[in-house]
Amino acid sequence: MKDMNPMKSPAARMRAGRAPMLGVVALGAALLMSVPGLQAQVFYSGLRDIPTPANFDGVYLDIDAGTSSTTEVSGWDVNAFYGGYAIANSATFQPARAAAAVDGLVLNLAPGTLVGPGNTYASAAAGSEGHIGAGAGQFVGGTEGYMGFQFNPQGGGGPLYGWMRVVLTVNQSGGWIKDWAYDTTGAPLAVGVTAVPEPSTYGAFAALGLAGFGVWRRVRR
Repeated sequence: MKDMNPMKSPAARMRAGRAPMLGVVALGAALLMSVPGLQAQVFYSGLRDIPTPANFDGVYLDIDAGTSSTTEVSGWDVNAFYGGYAIANSATFQPARAAAAVDGLVLNLAPGTLVGPGNTYASAAAGSEGHIGAGAGQFVGGTEGYMGFQFNPQGGGGPLYGWMRVVLTVNQSGGWIKDWAYDTTGAPLAVGVTAVPEPSTYGAFAALGLAGFGVWRRVRR
């Protein structure tokens, strides 16, 4: 007598084997979408190492253009001077601060800290002194630190959020603006994140794919 079990037909076995594989693919897609930074569109400046002179002019940085100058230029966003002991900012570029006042101290943020609308910013052109010291949230002179920021691009579309890696000094040589990054979609960005996922992220995805293939092969047998 002919066996009418539908699971013994080649087509049925193929459909049965495909279902778990589709589930694994869906799981992989969900994990991809849940990894911070993969959905975001992050602009990263690359390593710049822009010196911050120990004088009153210091260095002026235009985030939009990615250009710097030791004299004031139109369109500048942030001006670090006296080696970074003092920081001035335009109305469109706002560092994260300890208080929203125009003289609120610019904060040194730990790597991984999320920069976004939840941080505190001034609302006009402002300045900061006293952000170098031994207190919580202060920069250590001559040591790398991170400044979070909110800015509105000259072409519109802001506010955007990002971070800037700096070395600040108290009116001495050795001050630097190292690099910076920001999310071009307006989403918050974690300090230190660039557009390139960590190698370990790729490894995790590769392992997931191999595991999924193994499940699919086993089900097909």
